Amino acid sequence: MKKWKEFIFLASMMLLPGSAFAVIHQLTISGFDFVPVGITISQGDSVRWTNNDLVTHTSTSDNGVWNSGSLTNGQSFTFGFTSPGTFPYHCTPHPTMRDTITVTPAATFDVQVNMQDNFFDPRVIQIEPGQTVRWVNQGIHNHTSTSDDGLWDSGFLTPGQFFDFTFGNEGVYDYTCQVHFLTMFGTVVVGRPDSVVQDINMANFQFAPSEVSVIMGQYVRWINFDDAIHTSTDTSVNYWDSGDIGPGDVFTLHADMAGDFHYVCIPHMNMGMAGTLHVVDTTSGGGCSYVPGDVNGNGTTNGLDVGYFVNYLKGGAQPPIACDCPPHGLLFAGADANGNCAVNGLDVSYLVNYFKGGAPILHCMDCMPAR
Repeated sequence: MKKWKEFIFLASMMLLPGSAFAVIHQLTISGFDFVPVGITISQGDSVRWTNNDLVTHTSTSDNGVWNSGSLTNGQSFTFGFTSPGTFPYHCTPHPTMRDTITVTPAATFDVQVNMQDNFFDPRVIQIEPGQTVRWVNQGIHNHTSTSDDGLWDSGFLTPGQFFDFTFGNEGVYDYTCQVHFLTMFGTVVVGRPDSVVQDINMANFQFAPSEVSVIMGQYVRWINFDDAIHTSTDTSVNYWDSGDIGPGDVFTLHADMAGDFHYVCIPHMNMGMAGTLHVVDTTSGGGCSYVPGDVNGNGTTNGLDVGYFVNYLKGGAQPPIACDCPPHGLLFAGADANGNCAVNGLDVSYLVNYFKGGAPILHCMDCMPAR
């Protein structure tokens, strides 16, 4: 009796939708019929035919995709379907025995969150509206993915099962495992509000990017992707202090004061967790305060600017001085060495040529330097 119960449990688990492993669908050949008829399966699943009749049968694709060969009483044949489509088949000795299997495309997703015992990995993710998140139970216990605001609920997921959810709207969505709600929680950050021009990630005990320039009046948002508590605290003039930002939490600043602000994470400042926020005032008139060719913002133009520029193009710190230059928008004007109102690799070549005695450094005519 124990063995029979185990078989029923395993079979029901395999046939549940949302399984992270390939499902084997059972068909019997009985009474000169394929039973059940006309099944629909998912791409990657398999079908196993078992002959329960006393006569020999086959499972043979009409298009030559598979052929079981002769199956005597009690014999089985299994075939895996790797492509979607409609697959008619028949029994060769009994051509009136016909059936069709429909294979639907495998579900797609954009980001996977693994459910471990007892935590989500990663705990915090950021996606765009319209993207799909898949939670996969990789632990040995049952888990759920349940939104705090009731937007979604996976129900119980046994080991190996998964749950997909597509996010349509921007927002910050917290969720828990209802089985382990005291320790197992996560956050999905969807998109970025139009009011926020720059996200700064708190990840691996660093601010990324560590240096940001915005126009006065715009909004900046910090997102904590770590498991530790962080802060964003200005140490220049005490302009802002986020207080504790827990895992998955965000802090948004309205940058309404111009200046160069150096800030830290108070609990981890000794680990070098620091950043700089440049807030540019474009309302005072008189152009933008920068030196043409001064990429690193130290007030002069020399070979160090070339190295800083190359590092920026490789993903390093951005130039610290940004100007609002209509109709070009926010421009790292000091780095626009060739004066074409854009910043790219051509400006690096222009700077190098200048230091070799070439043409003088230019500036964007729509973004006049004030100094």
